[in-house]
This record gives sequence, structure tokens and C-alpha cells, in this order.
Amino acid sequence: MFNYEIRDILDTLEHYLHKSLKINYKVQKDDFSFDTPQPEKPKNLVVLEKEPKRKIYNQNTKPKLIIQKAPSKPLITDKKYNKQSNTGNIVSIVLLFCCAPFVFFFSHLLNVLYNFSIFGCFVLGLFIVNIFTQLFMDIFNKVKNTIKYKSDLKHWQKECILIVEINKKNKLQHTLEMNKWNQNKQKEYREKLDNWNCKKNAFYNNIDILLQKYHNGEIDGLFFIIQQSLKRMPSIYTHTNKYILNYDHENNILAVNYFLPDFEKMKKLPKERERYSSKVTYYSDRFMKKLYNNLIYEIIFSAVHAIFSVDTDKIIQSIIINGYVETIDLSTGKEKVICLCSLQIHRNDYEDLNLKQIDAQLCFKYLKGITTMHLENKIPVRPLLNLDTNDKRFVESYAVAQHINDKTNLAAMNWQDFENLIRELFEKKFSKNGGECKVTQVSRDGGVDAIAFDPDPILGGKIIIQAKRYTNTVGVSAVRDLYGTLINEGANKGILITTSDYGTEAHNFAKDKPLILLNGNNLLHLLQEEMSITAYIDIEEAKKTTSQ
Repeated sequence: MFNYEIRDILDTLEHYLHKSLKINYKVQKDDFSFDTPQPEKPKNLVVLEKEPKRKIYNQNTKPKLIIQKAPSKPLITDKKYNKQSNTGNIVSIVLLFCCAPFVFFFSHLLNVLYNFSIFGCFVLGLFIVNIFTQLFMDIFNKVKNTIKYKSDLKHWQKECILIVEINKKNKLQHTLEMNKWNQNKQKEYREKLDNWNCKKNAFYNNIDILLQKYHNGEIDGLFFIIQQSLKRMPSIYTHTNKYILNYDHENNILAVNYFLPDFEKMKKLPKERERYSSKVTYYSDRFMKKLYNNLIYEIIFSAVHAIFSVDTDKIIQSIIINGYVETIDLSTGKEKVICLCSLQIHRNDYEDLNLKQIDAQLCFKYLKGITTMHLENKIPVRPLLNLDTNDKRFVESYAVAQHINDKTNLAAMNWQDFENLIRELFEKKFSKNGGECKVTQVSRDGGVDAIAFDPDPILGGKIIIQAKRYTNTVGVSAVRDLYGTLINEGANKGILITTSDYGTEAHNFAKDKPLILLNGNNLLHLLQEEMSITAYIDIEEAKKTTSQ
């Protein structure tokens, strides 16, 4: 850790409230930005490829121009036209044999008349005949090659004309296919752009709706602006911002379970070290205890300031904030959650405070907050108000699990029976810590099928549960709906459980969000583990009797 980082951390811990007061907590539509980037427009759609590479086209592949090359033009000087054939040699030999008797006759005649040698005359005559035969064959081959060349030339010209026509057709076909390909790319881009615009409009419309709900006094809008406000509070070293909200309509009281940093996790804060030294020193426990005690009270008043500042319509008249800490029980080694402090503050009392000049610890005592003297000792106190689990949407549930056996196809169950089975399953799971799970009425107001309440905040507090007895893959829209319901209900965890499975987009959307997606295999495992129920899921069988 660098020295400047250590200085920033220490400055935040020492002046947390002052830093918080500098933040603008008011929530407006202009504060939000749609993070999804706009799709890029396709480039160079009209550029034609010059070299042929591919003959098979499909919709996703850019068409290639196929150009056939003409054959080489035949040449009269080519070797194949000058080379004498075997047939010419045979003709030459036959002619020599045919002329041999006449040569012998003339040789004998010259011998009688002029007393020439018969043998010499015969050899000379054959030589002369051979010369004339070669001259004849050369003339014959030239004539033959000329005729062959003219024939090849005509054939070449016909092939060239045919290839020119084929290339014209290929160019025309390529142009048509390029136009079609360009249209498909443009259509694909327009579809992506329209989809992006729809998502963007839906994003801002949802914000408009939530802000309007706040101005109408609805709890969905109130929780939305409070959540956005608390997110802006300064971050603390080794601690994440967590909270649970509940609201009393009749008395206009907001209850907040706010999670505070654990002293054990933040007491090891290194000091600034020398540039070339590897030795690390830490602040003393005494210094960190004093810093921690002051920090906790400043966080409490920062949260109160953030909530009252964002509530411009002054719907909330009083806030009860319970400061919880997640820590380790050193006697058992297990995780536990304890309430360190609890404070109720009315709006009038808040408006009378000058938060820039108060001592947070003294102000907490002045407002009669409940706490212990040394917060680092983590002695629990009783919170002024616990989460209220009353909800008019809850209906009487009935037992289903006792009728489930290894012959029950969960994907073909009645949807009300399926929801009550899910309620029994999670009630069994949460009852170990004193929690409960209730089913909402058939109209499904609020977009929830069941709500679980866990008194141990580390396990979730208020949990939204939606059950989907589906035979098809659950899309991303169902996961988005669950996340929207989670925000509107002020819950801190959402569970979507189905008899089928989820698509890739659904898993990607749920990533890094307080959402848990359970498929059919997870459901069967939970039933076996929590309730010792053995059932099965057969999607194909269920499709014959259900519509989803």
C-alpha cells in the first residue's frame, strides 16, 4: 500500500462526517446514465472483394466475387506444333522402301550407260530421296500445324467468349448478393439500435416511474431514492455498504438496519513508511479504538443526513437506525451479528442540528441513543425497533410437502401447490434461525410469490422468493423482474427457483447482483436435504399437461 493511499484512508476515517456533508444526496433523473454502450455502425459495407476466395455463400458471410481466368492463347511457335510426330517418321521410312526399287533401276541404267558404280548410285539415290521426303514432311507438318492452330484458336476464342459471359453473370450475382448482404447488415444494426434504444428508454422510464412513485408517497419510490442516497456515502477501508430498510406508513417512521465496519478488520492500519524500507508499522490499538468509536457515531449521523437530505418531500418524519456489525464469536469461531447501537431521531431534531460543528458521540448521547461505552468491545444492545413482518398481501398457506413422493413430477404440479411447496421448503430452512416464510395472495401484488424474513441480518433480513414452474428455459426478463421487485420491496436478496433451467443472458444479468438462481436440480437437492423428500422432474411429460 502506498503512502498516499494510507493518508486518504486515515483522512476518511478521521473526518467521515465532514466528507459526507460535502456530498449531494438529492436524487434526480440526470444523475443516472445508461451504461450499456450503443452498438457500432457497420463500416465499409459497399466495398467489393477483388479476389475470389469462396464459392459458397450464407447470410452471415460476406459474398466474394468469383472471377474465372481465360486459358492461354495458343501460339503457332509452340513446341507441340514444330515437333515431328511418330507418324511422320513412319511415312518417311515407307517412302524410302517404296522408292528403293526405282533407285536401284536408275542405278543399274547409269551403270550400263556410263559405267557408274551401282552401289554408289543406289546410296546417292536413297540420300536424294530422303532429302525430298524430309522436305515433303516438313511442308506437310506445317500445313497440318496451321490447320490445328486455326482450330485451337477458334476453340480458344469460343472459351474466352463463354468465360466473359460467365464472369458477367458472376459479377451481377455478386452485386445482388452484396446488396442483400448490406441490407441484412443494416437491418441487423437497426435491430440492435432499436433494442438498445428500447432498453435505454425503459431504463429512464423506470427511473421516472420510481421518482413519481416517491412524489406520490409510495414505498417503492421512497426506498429507491434512499438506496441511491446511501450508495453515495463515503466508502470505508475493508468494509462494504450494507443495509436493510423498513417503513411504517401510519407513523411515517423509517427503520434502517445499517451494517458498520468491524473493529477487528480495520484496526491493522499501516503507517506511512520510508521509501526504501520494507518494514511495516501499524497505528497503536489505543489510537485505533479512539478512531473507531468516533467513526461509528459519524457513520450513523452520515446515514441520517443522507436519508433526510434525499427526502425532499419530507415524507419521513422519524428515523430509527440500528447499527449492526458482522463479526466472529471468538468463543465458538462462528460468524455472528450484533447490534452495537440504536438511535431514533425526528426530523425536527435533525433540522435543529449543525452537523458541521457537532461532536458525533456527544450528539448521539444527547438524542438518547442506545449504545455501550466502548464500541470496540462489541457488547450487543437491544435495537429500538425490529423489522416488521406484517404485510396485507400475505394469505393463508397450506401443507403440500406431505403429499409429495417419488412419483410426483414437480414440473407438472398445480402452480399454487408448487408455490406453497417452495414456501414450506424455505420456511424449513429459515426456521433454524427463527425465521419465517409467507406466500402472497393470488393476484401477486408487488410481483412476489413469497417473502422470507430472517432475524439474523447476515442471512438476508427480507428475502424475495419467486417460484417458476416452467417447462421452458427461463429468460433474462424474469430475472430482471425479480431484481426490480427486490429494489421496490427494499429487500437485500432475491431467490428465483424453477423446475427448468436458465439461459446464458439470465446468468450474466444475475452476476454481481444479490440474486440467486436455482434450477430444477438445485430444487430436488434442497428438497432432499431440507425435507427428505424424493421427487422427480420430467419436462417432456409436463409439457403434455402444462402450457409453460
